[in-house]
Amino acid sequence: VLDPATFARVQPGMSQAQVRELLGPPAERRRLAMEGRSLDVWRFQTYDCLLFAVTLNNIGRVLDAGYMPDPVCDVDSD
Repeated sequence: VLDPATFARVQPGMSQAQVRELLGPPAERRRLAMEGRSLDVWRFQTYDCLLFAVTLNNIGRVLDAGYMPDPVCDVDSD
């Protein structure tokens, strides 16, 4: 289940396989320009227009994880 309690279980040092076992496959995977890092993102039901993102190093270990704005959200700007 993709919810805050499950996301909180993702910790630095976990392997990519452990994260995928916990969260399932990501909605997107992005390569980052920094030292072979990648960013896996999961979309989940929220009213806050957020994604859950995990940054992985070049050997597939979690560096950090957290929420970020979902760029596909249709949010009115005032």
